[in-house]
Amino acid sequence: NKNSALHDGAIIVRDKNIVSISSYFPMTRQLLDVSYGARHRSAVGLSERTDSVIFVVSETSGRISAAKNGVIHRLSQNSDRLVDEIIKLLSPNKDDDTSI
Repeated sequence: NKNSALHDGAIIVRDKNIVSISSYFPMTRQLLDVSYGARHRSAVGLSERTDSVIFVVSETSGRISAAKNGVIHRLSQNSDRLVDEIIKLLSPNKDDDTSI
C-alpha cells in the first residue's frame, strides 16, 4: 500500500522480534544495475556495514532479493528453491561465501 507509513521504510527483526519499523539506511556507493531501486541500494549498503542478511521485495516486480556482505542476489521465484536459498543465506558458513 503506497499510502502506508511503512511503505518505504524497513522493518528490523532481531531474534524473531520486530525491533523497529520505518527504518532508513545508508545506500551503497557501488554502481548497481539500474533495475535496483533505493531500497535495494540501502540493503546493499547495510550489508556492507553489518553481518546482516537483508531481504528486499521489489515494488514493481514482486521479486525477492537478498543482500549479504555487500552483494545482492535475486532469489528464485520457485517456492521450493526460494526456501532452500533463504536457508543457505541464513546458515552460518565457515568460508563466509556470499553465493547462493
